[in-house]
Amino acid sequence: MRLCQKTVALLAALMFVQSGMADDEPSYTAEETSLIADDSYTADENSLIADEGSYTADRNRDRPRSDQAMPASPCAPKPQPCCPKPPPCCPKPCPKPCPPKPCCPPKPCCPKPCPPPACCPKPCKPPCHCPPCFERGYPTNCQCTPSAYNESAAIDLRCGWDVYVDASFIYWIAEQDGMGLAMSSNASLTPAGLILSPFPMNTFNGTLLLQETKYKPGFKVGAGWTSNVDDWTLSAEYTWLHASTHISSAPPTPDVGTVGTWIPFWIQYPEYALFDEAVAILPEAITGTLSSTWKYKIDLVDAQMSRPFYSGKYLIFEPFFGARAAFIRQKLHVIQNHPVFDVPEDVDLAIATFSFPVNSRTGFNSWGIGPRTGVNGNWHVGYGFRFIGNANASILFTRYTKVRHHENNVESGQTNDIKYSVRKYNCLRPNAGLDIGLGWGSYFGCWRVHADIALTYEFNVFWNQNMMRYLVDVNHALTEASPGNLYLHGLTATAKFDF
Repeated sequence: MRLCQKTVALLAALMFVQSGMADDEPSYTAEETSLIADDSYTADENSLIADEGSYTADRNRDRPRSDQAMPASPCAPKPQPCCPKPPPCCPKPCPKPCPPKPCCPPKPCCPKPCPPPACCPKPCKPPCHCPPCFERGYPTNCQCTPSAYNESAAIDLRCGWDVYVDASFIYWIAEQDGMGLAMSSNASLTPAGLILSPFPMNTFNGTLLLQETKYKPGFKVGAGWTSNVDDWTLSAEYTWLHASTHISSAPPTPDVGTVGTWIPFWIQYPEYALFDEAVAILPEAITGTLSSTWKYKIDLVDAQMSRPFYSGKYLIFEPFFGARAAFIRQKLHVIQNHPVFDVPEDVDLAIATFSFPVNSRTGFNSWGIGPRTGVNGNWHVGYGFRFIGNANASILFTRYTKVRHHENNVESGQTNDIKYSVRKYNCLRPNAGLDIGLGWGSYFGCWRVHADIALTYEFNVFWNQNMMRYLVDVNHALTEASPGNLYLHGLTATAKFDF
């Protein structure tokens, strides 16, 4: 048994040395070391070793090379099994299925692709790059502006201050309700003389004399600035219209056998109430000429905030809101230049004689302020031309600081003039405006300057403005009537520059 253990130890050492499986010296157990170091063998053991040496030499001849596997010894310990192979990796997830194709592809915004804008044919000084996708303030296309956003249509300049100034020449006419001056009347001519009927006199083919109205010049000036906050624009405008009209008229020619005269509306004539019976006077004594001058001063100041935007390719809207201040002053001076009739000395009448001329002066001063809103519209038709349509409305808190009437007393022996007035009359007065016309504009200097011209016809109405007529009616007829409206309309020529 001991010899077998030693033989096994030697075979194991020889196997490790020849196979080259380890670089270090082989390690043995304590028992194997003691057996190898023990040199004392018995005679039997020596013979066995000698026989084993011859067996070893024969085995070495038949031993396979180091690169061949060596058969395991029946006494060698069994090698430990290798680690088991790791399980296979998890399978890769399947790719997501492709989304189904739509039945109908979406329609493009334009039936045909819009051609890209061409570059400048000639460079500017300094050099000008290609034009923008579209020129703001003019027609756009689907490639430049999406349909879901109200794209700004404010004038967009390169390296500009985003400021504009404008000036307008206005040629307007002012008309007002309640501006009748007198009614014509007549008297019958008999062989005994001219017969005046009791008041009211018989009227045949009567004519109403109205205050003269004419177109008068004025002006507007304005300025604005476009901010970077979504292209909102701040602007202000001042309108000036100061003018006067005059009329002078004799009574119309009456029918055969009658004589004409005026019955004035703005002069308080007490003499008509004194005719309680018909009287006879000379025909040549009946004359009458009425003259009137109407002066008005109108000043308007408008301040507003607006934002123009596209509504389609060619239509541009610009809603706005702001405030308006209005200052309106009016005066009406009516003169009866000649006597209406003259009573002969041989006619005994129970009425007083009258002195002429008669002067009647009526007027008022007012100011108002309040909110104003509206919308401006431009429909572009090509080549820079466009149709214009604007509308606005406002309601103003108005104060009439003074409404007055003054006329001299025509009765003989009367020195006190007729006067009455109203002070600090407060009310609300609405007004509205509309203008339509044509315009043209274009960019210049490589989109660094923009110029625009427009010609429009404007309509404006100021409700219940004629407080002069209101005051006279209340005093003469002792009834309160609604004041008449003031109307302003006419041509407006505007030039505007953005820089």
